[in-house]
Amino acid sequence: MARSRDLAAELPALTAVLDPLWGHITHVTVNPTLWPVIPRKVPVDGHVVSVGWFKAEQDPHKLLLLSYTVGRWDLLVIPPQTDPAIAAWLMTAATGPLRSRTASDLLERAEFQRIVAEADQAREAVWDVLRKRRRRRFREVPR
Repeated sequence: MARSRDLAAELPALTAVLDPLWGHITHVTVNPTLWPVIPRKVPVDGHVVSVGWFKAEQDPHKLLLLSYTVGRWDLLVIPPQTDPAIAAWLMTAATGPLRSRTASDLLERAEFQRIVAEADQAREAVWDVLRKRRRRRFREVPR
């Protein structure tokens, strides 16, 4: 999960984790829609990562990583402000066996689930109020 929209700050931490597993990440591409500044090169631990961008060809919520060892990896970019429970769902959905949805589709579905959850909570709150009123009314009736 991205902690910011600052590629120069995020890439060194990402490559520190992935380089030992996948070999040196050499290139990264992003969609500029969600990244306000796109540096051409980012120095990371012991090497430099070249950064490119594709607006129409790349999903805005995807980071494409290239390594000479492993090849290409597409990573879902979860917005920094995403609720942790939704972020966990997104990470699970992105690694599911079908992986047939685009990153943007996943984020739209997560937003829909958030709205449904909020509506369910609001509905429960209304029912709680109605139950309390009903209990109060029955207690107040003289016998």
